[in-house]
Amino acid sequence: MKIIAIVPARSGSVRLPKKNRRTIRGKTLVEITIDYIKKVKIFNDILLTTDDKFFIRKYSNSKSIKLITRPTTLATSSSKVIYTILHAIKFYENNIGKIDITVVMQPTSPIRSIKILKNLLKKLKKKRDMPISYVSVSKRLFSCNEKNFLIKKKRLYKIKKNFYKNQKTYQLNGNFYVSPTKIIKKFKQLYLLKNTIPVVLKDKKMSVDINDYSNILISEHWKF
Repeated sequence: MKIIAIVPARSGSVRLPKKNRRTIRGKTLVEITIDYIKKVKIFNDILLTTDDKFFIRKYSNSKSIKLITRPTTLATSSSKVIYTILHAIKFYENNIGKIDITVVMQPTSPIRSIKILKNLLKKLKKKRDMPISYVSVSKRLFSCNEKNFLIKKKRLYKIKKNFYKNQKTYQLNGNFYVSPTKIIKKFKQLYLLKNTIPVVLKDKKMSVDINDYSNILISEHWKF
């Protein structure tokens, strides 16, 4: 069974310019994410898909990282990450081989747990024929925001009009998306609500999404 990690790193960012190049204790967010993937020691390959010349130069001769230059059409502010992931999967499968499980990790959520990811991949291996996916979620303030979800019977549900304020809401974050590759390709989505098991990240550091300068300043005090 082949398990691949994909790190999407677009060069453009409106709220925090060149955010994937931002450093925490001397390492860029991309470097931190790649170092984590290597420590997990369960991935067959690491794919970095980017249009950022900084990372293209840095990893162009890397033996441990498969560099995929992201097309301009997939690198705009309105580009959906799913099409970038599909592009990376197609490139890999056309040139190297079939991918059974795809794990997507956004560099802007740099603090991760090796134990959590290993356990999820172990479970998914046992359910290889089932369309089960795992996504990381974090608690959010009570809100009917379309990006927020409810959790019922260990599954994600969209918030409906009869939403009560005393219900806990959750939001996806970029820590990880773990899914059978065939599901991503068939439905053109990183996950399917009815077949997705949410993993609630209780550690606030793992729930962070670095999108402004204040996050960078706070993260300088973290251990990773």
